[in-house]
Amino acid sequence: IADIVSPGNKSVYGKPIHFRIQAGGVIPEDGEITIETKGGTLSRIKLVPEEPGSTMFVGQLDMAIDDINYTVALGDAVSEKQQLQIIPVPIVEMELDVNIPEYARHRFHEASANSRSRVVLEGTTIKPRVVSSKSLSNVTLAVNDQPVEVEAKDDDKNWGLVLPKEGNIFADAKANPFADLQETIHYRVEVKDLDGIELERPIGGVIQVRPDLPPRIAAATVIDLALPNAKPRIKYRAVDDYAIGGLSARILIERDGEELQTETISIPLGDEEAVLMDIDSNAQVDLSTFSLEIGDSVTVTLIVRDYRGDTEGEATEADPLVLEIASRSDFLAAMRKVDAQTDEKLDQIIQAQLGIGDRK
Repeated sequence: IADIVSPGNKSVYGKPIHFRIQAGGVIPEDGEITIETKGGTLSRIKLVPEEPGSTMFVGQLDMAIDDINYTVALGDAVSEKQQLQIIPVPIVEMELDVNIPEYARHRFHEASANSRSRVVLEGTTIKPRVVSSKSLSNVTLAVNDQPVEVEAKDDDKNWGLVLPKEGNIFADAKANPFADLQETIHYRVEVKDLDGIELERPIGGVIQVRPDLPPRIAAATVIDLALPNAKPRIKYRAVDDYAIGGLSARILIERDGEELQTETISIPLGDEEAVLMDIDSNAQVDLSTFSLEIGDSVTVTLIVRDYRGDTEGEATEADPLVLEIASRSDFLAAMRKVDAQTDEKLDQIIQAQLGIGDRK
């Protein structure tokens, strides 16, 4: 036995171990490696020439999961007992600290397909952390195939994003592509430990982002006539998936076909402290402040805005309602035609506009 060329004194857990033995002197036809595990189990591997006439003998152990001792026998020569240390592969996980927008926490519950993937609400911020069972020399993180800078945190086993301020998970998107998520992202992590061992394949996951849908609103009136100084009742229903933030009415006054005045007024919602997701109510518009004349046209458009915390909410307009300013006699004549089932009919109209049984 001239030299034990490989495997050296270390090998990777679960990987094939390749033996290369250089023979000297009288070259035998073959040889043998005797392997002993920590538990005392013995096994043998045949050594054969690398190619016909070669003095290099090779053999392979398919895998080892613990340290082993071995001896090499070529012809009459037997080596001293050799020790082979089995180096573990790092076990790496991506920990995701998910921060759902506060305004939606009463209803939205984060879902996870597995430990590396999440389903979150639009506007969510995530603080990712790469955690390893072994110290790492290098970590590569890519989001949507774009590299993201990371650094060791508490020790070489914990890595996180490089942020302008330590712990500031609300950093700009360039530093933290996991901040204020607006669309689904894919990420991939590759590592190398201090022994130079890399993962057989990168770990990765998907952060699916569900949109915060805009609110919906529908409105209807009993009749399309109003007196100049009246406070007509507008029945409406507003719904949102998380919270309604405000309601207003845009009033457009027209006279003789020309726009005379436009004004937007706020409509009270009631209990401002409560989380309102479905409001079925009435709004009154005081027309006495507009100096209206018979024949004027008043277009009322109800506008609902949802609540999104520090972010401005989305607004949705109901279909405009056009009221004609009428004389008292014309108004009373029209009211006589309104029967006791008016409210029920208005509900049916509103439900048809919103979609029957379709709530967010």
